[in-house]
Amino acid sequence: MSLEESLRFDDLHRIEYNKCSTYLHRDHRWDLCILKEAQEKRLVPSPCDLVMFDQHYDGLQPRCLDKIRGLRSSDFTIEQLTTLCQSDLSKNDDDWLIAGMELGMIRDVVMFGVHSRYDARNFPERLEDHAGSSHRTKILGRLDGELRYKGKLSDVIYRDSLSWIWDILRWQYGDDHRFSFVDNGEPIWVSFDLDVFAFRWSDYVLPWSDEIFCNEFLRRSEAYTTPGWTAKDFLHGLLELAGLFTISTEPGCCGGMRNVGEILERLNRYVLDDALEVPSLAEEEE
Repeated sequence: MSLEESLRFDDLHRIEYNKCSTYLHRDHRWDLCILKEAQEKRLVPSPCDLVMFDQHYDGLQPRCLDKIRGLRSSDFTIEQLTTLCQSDLSKNDDDWLIAGMELGMIRDVVMFGVHSRYDARNFPERLEDHAGSSHRTKILGRLDGELRYKGKLSDVIYRDSLSWIWDILRWQYGDDHRFSFVDNGEPIWVSFDLDVFAFRWSDYVLPWSDEIFCNEFLRRSEAYTTPGWTAKDFLHGLLELAGLFTISTEPGCCGGMRNVGEILERLNRYVLDDALEVPSLAEEEE
């Protein structure tokens, strides 16, 4: 069974973007099925490092660890993984990340944009899965802020504590006292949840406006280690190193499909240089 057949209910689209294998779909937990195919095709290693942009940290403990252990002990298929995501993982898409680690698919994770109200402080920065493999995770702020003065991507004070993050991001502090990308490792996986580009006000969920996208992605850093860098520049560099790029629309967390359409249009215009071939998306079911 093909990936499209397995995820026919998730509005899955293989789309064109640069040289990276790119997928647009609905619910974030189905990223695991897409990752499984990508690893079978050796687009990314198994396990792989993940760089995630999400308003939520998706790091709750799955309640189906016995089934996950059973899958990991065998050469499981996409169909079996689809059944796990459909029947056993949370419909809130909040436990798939740990499931991916427990399945041996995900190694270390760097997250951008998690909102503090979701109390991501409870997410462990180090954990060991049931097979004894160690994993590291780190939640950072919005990309623009981390590139600016005293940010975790610009301040050499973090050289000792966060060097492993820079290694995952292929982000190197050079002899010229400047940061830049270096292609010295295996391909990474970059995952977007579009709710990272939305915010809640009162009873409403609103997409980022043109002004917010411009300020967050086009403002140039004045830090002496990252002079002139923008979040857009960084993201482009990151995607050059990616073997897999997934985008989850998550309309329920974005305020509906109209907001999803606006977010995709602005993301494409201000960040991806209109290079993303965006298909027609299915409306939400009643």
